[in-house]
Amino acid sequence: MVEPWALLQRTLLKGGRALLVVVAESSGSSPGRAGFLMAVTPEESAGTIGGGQTELLALERARRVLEGDPPPPPLRFLLKEEESGTLCGGEMTLLFLPVPPAFLEEVERIVGALRQGGSGTLAITPTTLSWSATLRREPLFERFPKGWSFLSPLGSRWRASLIGGGHLAVALAKILPGLGFSVALFDERHEENPFTTVGERVPQGEESYIVVMTSQHLWDEVALRSLLRRPFAYLALVASPEKGGTIKERLAKEGFSREELARIVSPAGVPIGSQTPEEIAVSIAAQMIRVRNLKAL
Repeated sequence: MVEPWALLQRTLLKGGRALLVVVAESSGSSPGRAGFLMAVTPEESAGTIGGGQTELLALERARRVLEGDPPPPPLRFLLKEEESGTLCGGEMTLLFLPVPPAFLEEVERIVGALRQGGSGTLAITPTTLSWSATLRREPLFERFPKGWSFLSPLGSRWRASLIGGGHLAVALAKILPGLGFSVALFDERHEENPFTTVGERVPQGEESYIVVMTSQHLWDEVALRSLLRRPFAYLALVASPEKGGTIKERLAKEGFSREELARIVSPAGVPIGSQTPEEIAVSIAAQMIRVRNLKAL
């Protein structure tokens, strides 16, 4: 999410005061997870540490620091109704880091990377902030006798490749960045042999999500043939049950196994009775989130 970093950048460029509030640890049903962060200035805030009464208390504490109070040590919040006004349960540890003008260069690097769909690792201590283009998989919070350090992945860890460039692809490409996915759109309809090598050019692995939705049945089949034997977290085909069944039958005759064909999610999306490209995009995005979150358990 670029918004909190953009707020820090604007504030520092104007010579204003800013502070970063970061969730370092969480447990139970806490709405804020490790790595959630919020930028705070005397007038504004952007981002979230999970909302609710705890976020309001953190905002108050952050603004006291901006007015001259010393930054507190890592603060542990118990999320019980009688203590925080929430029914969630669990607990969070929050870090309060003043962001002086000396951090502007690093903040600008982060803003630039996030706006390009990049990812990396944020490293902070009570007095430092740095950014590395190497992506860390999980947050790490460590306490020391005289301080602490926190490392956290930042940016789009999950990559979505949309195979086809129609109205649905455009609608899905608008939704996914706000859900933590970087997006690449492959529209090859004007090439001589569309989508024959798309499997060689999309990101692969357990953080790669593929949606095939070309404008022709044949091209869907060509794309799937290139993709099926490569590693992905999610491989979906936008098609009716009849169309999807026909394509799978053809691929089976070519030697693709039952297990390989079972990887194809089709029809794509959570069944919500969607009709328009925007509604279908919501249903597919929801399915991608479900796959991602179940893998994280």
